[in-house]
Amino acid sequence: MNVLSRILVVFLLIIPAVSAELPGDRVAGEQIKQEILAWLDSFQSLQFKFRYRFDVSHGRWKEQEIEYRRQDNMIYYHSIVLGYGGFDAEPVGSVLIESLVDGKCSLLTYQGKGVSGEINRKNILTSYTILIDLLFEKIPIDEVAEYSPYAVGVHTILSLPGKSTLLKRGGEKTLVYWSESEELYGLALNLRLDKQNRIIEVDYVVRPFYSPEEVQLWATKDIHEVVQRMSSIELADYKEFNGIWLPCYMKQTKHNSTEESRSQYVSIAADARRDGRNLCEYYVRLFEGLEYEKGNSHTEEVRIDPGTVKINDTLNKSDFEIDFPPYTSIVDRETNEVITTARETWLERHANLVIILIALGILGGITVAGWRYWLGKP
Repeated sequence: MNVLSRILVVFLLIIPAVSAELPGDRVAGEQIKQEILAWLDSFQSLQFKFRYRFDVSHGRWKEQEIEYRRQDNMIYYHSIVLGYGGFDAEPVGSVLIESLVDGKCSLLTYQGKGVSGEINRKNILTSYTILIDLLFEKIPIDEVAEYSPYAVGVHTILSLPGKSTLLKRGGEKTLVYWSESEELYGLALNLRLDKQNRIIEVDYVVRPFYSPEEVQLWATKDIHEVVQRMSSIELADYKEFNGIWLPCYMKQTKHNSTEESRSQYVSIAADARRDGRNLCEYYVRLFEGLEYEKGNSHTEEVRIDPGTVKINDTLNKSDFEIDFPPYTSIVDRETNEVITTARETWLERHANLVIILIALGILGGITVAGWRYWLGKP
């Protein structure tokens, strides 16, 4: 191919990228993105109780009642097992308490008569609060790479560099977010909105890590639909507290692509690597052709009790710390030492009884003195 032919090929490739008008309204998209970030930033602290349930394949399920607190970078939750089916789980009534304070995690468990604890953990052990964390947690940009893509949520993604576009189709509004952050490497969002621009569904997706203009060169469908779906979260039953809207119902469904559809177009990737070209075409073809497993979904559900919701009450550090009971064996995950909390003194163990006896003594003394006064006795 001579020089003129090469220039012509490059020119033909550049024209569509420059002149093509991408669907959607970017000005309105950016404005709504800022409104959503302002809403998420308005939650300085959160407290409530909720029911948590997960269902996985083959009829396996588990349900818990959880007391939850969050403020700044501190988290506390107290979970009790209400029931389960289809697999062996902790006995009904088992308790798990976890906290995150000063970057260190602690936990306390009760199962039957057994009590144990851990301190100085690097991470929260479970994912019982993941739906809430995915909405409200804002991970610092320099720490994002350390997290699983499934743990990076709305607040974090929208806070990082990217392009926001508002689409209006069939009476529905969708905020489409294209990531431009290397830390996210294609992780992005499609947010379905109601008339008040509140989020009613979150689609966590992976887009080809190339510009929308370059993706459009290869796409055979709407470029905003050229994605790998990871999970979807439904947000509903919005209620207002202190002038702030909170969704009291959340349900997440995870999407698993089939192995057969993932193995397509391998030859395109091999050719691109051999020729020194980028993989944009490969990812566009791959994401357009992905199919997802049916009847094998994993769902998680949160139902918040509106009567327990408190927003932006000032909480103390002690509200997030675990009070380990006496005789608890605690593993220090930094040193691997096992320590046992001190035993109670007789006075500590019977403090309530002592208080009652003292109160009765005072009341008795007052009563006797009163009778003596009225009877005129010394």
